[in-house]
Amino acid sequence: MRLPYGMNDLAPEIRVSEDRLKVRCYVRGCEHWLQVPKQHVRGDVCPAHQIRCHRSFAGITYSYANVRGNVIASPELLATRVVRHPFKFESHRLGNERSEDAVSWNVFRSWQEAGLLHLIGEKITGIASSIEPDLYLWGLHLNDDSLEPWQLLIKARERFENKLPIQRPLTEPDI
Repeated sequence: MRLPYGMNDLAPEIRVSEDRLKVRCYVRGCEHWLQVPKQHVRGDVCPAHQIRCHRSFAGITYSYANVRGNVIASPELLATRVVRHPFKFESHRLGNERSEDAVSWNVFRSWQEAGLLHLIGEKITGIASSIEPDLYLWGLHLNDDSLEPWQLLIKARERFENKLPIQRPLTEPDI
């Protein structure tokens, strides 16, 4: 299994063409130049590394052309069942280099797959238990991979978010 790119895989600095229209692939030693698109537009995909450059508020960054490249735990489940799930807001960002949701997935799903979520529960609560807790990411139930929305979250949204003065996405707790 290939892991997402880490600091040792990436070039130490971003190389931009003189006309600022292209950027060298972010992977150390890669010679491919990629078109830098306007903000909120997907750019070229590096044929060797399957990442694309794009503009963000933080500058020029990259994302994986396939979200599976950014995850280490259950990549098929994430790609086929979480991405575009109606209960998961902005799932298209899971492939971004700086996706905090991808970090949440990688950390907590890995602990769940290892059968060690109870250790995190023990650290948080101070209560020792060998029973694995239920895992909800973004309000989706992951214990049986059903990805059923958490009913308590739905009820809380109905109670507290039904008459908000402005239109906004519903609350989405990470974990």
